[in-house]
Amino acid sequence: MGLVVYRASAGSGKTFKLVENYFRFLWNDPSNYRHVLAVTFTNKATAEMKQRILEELDKLARKQPSAYFNGENPYEIAEKARQALQGILHDYSHFYVSTIDSFFQRVIRSFLRELSLELDFQLEVDETAILDESVSRLFMDATPDSLLGQWLVDFVDREMEEDRSWKIEQQIVQLGEKLFTEKYKQIASDIERGLGNKEILKSFKESLEHFYFSFKEEMGKKADKALEIIHKAGLSKENFKGKSRSFVSYFDKIKEGKYEPTRSARDALNNIEKWGDDKTVREIYGELNEVLKETIAYYDQHWKRYHSYQIILKNIGAFGILLDLAGKIKEYKEETRTLLLSDSTVLLWHIIQGAEAPFIYEKAGTFIHSFMIDEFQDTSHFQWMNFRPL
Repeated sequence: MGLVVYRASAGSGKTFKLVENYFRFLWNDPSNYRHVLAVTFTNKATAEMKQRILEELDKLARKQPSAYFNGENPYEIAEKARQALQGILHDYSHFYVSTIDSFFQRVIRSFLRELSLELDFQLEVDETAILDESVSRLFMDATPDSLLGQWLVDFVDREMEEDRSWKIEQQIVQLGEKLFTEKYKQIASDIERGLGNKEILKSFKESLEHFYFSFKEEMGKKADKALEIIHKAGLSKENFKGKSRSFVSYFDKIKEGKYEPTRSARDALNNIEKWGDDKTVREIYGELNEVLKETIAYYDQHWKRYHSYQIILKNIGAFGILLDLAGKIKEYKEETRTLLLSDSTVLLWHIIQGAEAPFIYEKAGTFIHSFMIDEFQDTSHFQWMNFRPL
């Protein structure tokens, strides 16, 4: 049949259509319930779909009115419905109507050796308890002279600068919630390879700081040079056109850490008419204009890098804390033989990459040739990537 998508508004009969197609497979062969997977996204939806299939099969087997009767020979349909119903009830474990997570769990349990999971691993749905325990362990391991301790102090300073509480436990928990998102899990392995080592992260931070502070120092020197030229000439902002709003104010802003050239500074560059009529101002035009040109050129060349590094440096401490917290969560899960439900989809994705679909299903002890997904728009990236090769 290929890929068929039913797109319609709520209550228009999409789920009805899926069940109708499910019956079509059963009319071809009553044992096809073993080869069709119907997935939903909630336990409630799964229970409702199972109930609907069983109730309608029972009606059809008894030749009672059913919305799913297709108009064919009622005796033939009744016999096929009876066979399918009997097969499902006596072989219920192969009645594959389940939530998408339950299906992935079934597959994962057949790959315990490959995943180095214990046979008695505990499946945990709630991430909160694990996160809270891991945050507690994180604080217990932090010492003032450790890199983690420095990151935590920096984090507290940042919170207080933004008028937030110095009690950061809850903020760290909120930060840690990002570790359970698919967005993070898609790049987690790359992060661990690239910046998972604390010394590498420390070295990376130092390299950013080297450029960051060099930029600030260089801009400061250029501003000092310009202001010195003005001061030596016995001038002030009042002597320039626009006075306090003249381009000269740009050099004062640089000293305050505001490096972006003002509109007046760009307008005054190479344009003596914007400087005013003062004789002394015009005498220093050549020298001061050259400094202004160098300052704006230096900013234009490096501003993207400067602002990027500024943002990274502002968050790199939190990033370091996040990496340490990820390690604590991993440590806790190994100790308690726990597998988070949110991890199962990612684990299966790693198995499926590069593998042939039939192998996955033979290993899982199932032989599924048709897939039906209800509420497909709720499928996450990893869930779809797991289904796609199949």
